[in-house]
Amino acid sequence: MRILVLEDDRVQQGRIEQTLLDIGRSRNLRLEIDIAKSYGDVEKYSQYFDHYQLYLLDLEIDGERERGFQVAQQIRERDPFTSIVFVSTHSEALPLAFRYHLSALDFISKDQPEEDYRHQLERCLDYVLAVDKREICVSSPIVLREDGDSLCPTMRF
Repeated sequence: MRILVLEDDRVQQGRIEQTLLDIGRSRNLRLEIDIAKSYGDVEKYSQYFDHYQLYLLDLEIDGERERGFQVAQQIRERDPFTSIVFVSTHSEALPLAFRYHLSALDFISKDQPEEDYRHQLERCLDYVLAVDKREICVSSPIVLREDGDSLCPTMRF
C-alpha cells in the first residue's frame, strides 16, 4: 500500500511513520510511506496523487490552519475515490471537512492515547485494503530530485 503523509512537525512525522511501520510488520503488509514536510513538498508530489491509496493529512501546515483541507481538495480533483484521513490536534475544525465536501474516511486526533491512535490507523488501513483494489507498484519509492523530477518508474493500476 502506498501512503502519503503530510505533516510538518518532525515528532509527529516520526510517530505516524513508526506506528504505520509497526502495524505493517505485525500484519505482514508492505507499506511504502512518503512524507511531505511542507506545502512545497506536496506540490512536488502532486503529479503522483493518483499513485497513493491513502493520504494522512495534518490540517495546519506551514502555519496555515486549513492547508490540509486545501491539499485534500487538490487530491480529490485528481483522484475522487481515494481515502483521505485527517490527523490533527484541531478537532474543532472537523466540521470544515463537510464544508469542503472532502468525503474524509476518518479524523484521527493526535492528542489521544497511543493505543487508540494506533487502533484508528489500523482501522483505516483495513478499510483501504478492503475497498481499494488498484494494483499499485510499491517496489519503487517515489524519489524527488532537487530539480523536481522523479526517479520513480511508471506505476501500474
